[in-house]
Amino acid sequence: MEEFDVLYFGAIAVATVIIVILDIASLSLGKLIDDTPDGRELRGENVKRDGSMSSPRLASRIFTLVLSTLFIIGVMVLVLANGSKVMMIAGGVLMFAVLLFAATIVVFELMIYNTMRERIKNTGVS
Repeated sequence: MEEFDVLYFGAIAVATVIIVILDIASLSLGKLIDDTPDGRELRGENVKRDGSMSSPRLASRIFTLVLSTLFIIGVMVLVLANGSKVMMIAGGVLMFAVLLFAATIVVFELMIYNTMRERIKNTGVS
């Protein structure tokens, strides 16, 4: 049983490191996307950006907070399962789902940033 516990907590530690890396990447990409000029700014219009919910920086923060909370809940369910197979499965599935969703967010933000960067390169603005 002790060997299982070591593997079990090792997997939780690895998943935690991965989610922290994905959260940092998501926050960084949200800041990069928010700081990249959009089409109106590239045309020379004087545009004041607002800090609304649609801001990439704020949206990244909100998603990171929600996903980190769900991940912590999944870890707690997994650790406090007390041998219940259903609770162990539920905690593991929640952790895995959060990891996949965080990875999807990072890939989506990378695609958005790449598209914005290509648009800047094609307009000739540095």
